[in-house]
Amino acid sequence: MQTIGYIIDKRNGEKIKILVRQSKYCRHLKMRKTGKDGNHFTEEEFHLNEPAYKQQLENLKNGKVVHC
Repeated sequence: MQTIGYIIDKRNGEKIKILVRQSKYCRHLKMRKTGKDGNHFTEEEFHLNEPAYKQQLENLKNGKVVHC
């Protein structure tokens, strides 16, 4: 199953549109450029905005797939 949504980068307030694919134990997030906003993924946003996961957020912004 896949859906579209967005998260907010708390450092600069940037809205990041994402494609979300659900697997059995985690979600795979990939950045997208266009389209509707979709759902607000608050849990993933909170997770990626923690200081320990700063690199994962940067990887997402650079077009890589991130696992949450």
